[in-house]
Amino acid sequence: MSTSSPVPRRGVLIGSTTAAITGLLAASGTAAAAAAPARKSTASAPKLKFSADGKFKIVQFNDTQDGPRTDRRTLELMNKVLDTEKPGFALINGDVINGSPKTVTEVKQAINNVVQPMESRGIPGL
Repeated sequence: MSTSSPVPRRGVLIGSTTAAITGLLAASGTAAAAAAPARKSTASAPKLKFSADGKFKIVQFNDTQDGPRTDRRTLELMNKVLDTEKPGFALINGDVINGSPKTVTEVKQAINNVVQPMESRGIPGL
């Protein structure tokens, strides 16, 4: 399986990751959290395309609320929905991760787990 993807998930989610890490640092009392600047993505936005029948399908996942060890049932559901619906775009909304990550690495892993089903299929998302 290739680790590269035309969908820049890390670029798209960098703002969310920065916010989560900033919150994690703030909760631990680190002064660096207040000074953490938001970074803009340097990745180019993926091109959205209509299907041959002229339709454009969007799938939305809400409040996955998982930690660095994402529940397999969440990923199974996401995989089944994506394979069945074959969307042109996927939206992740709400509380993507819960409060269980304790380190920056765990925050990144939790976010990576949730976006992996879209990334592995090359589905653009936000």
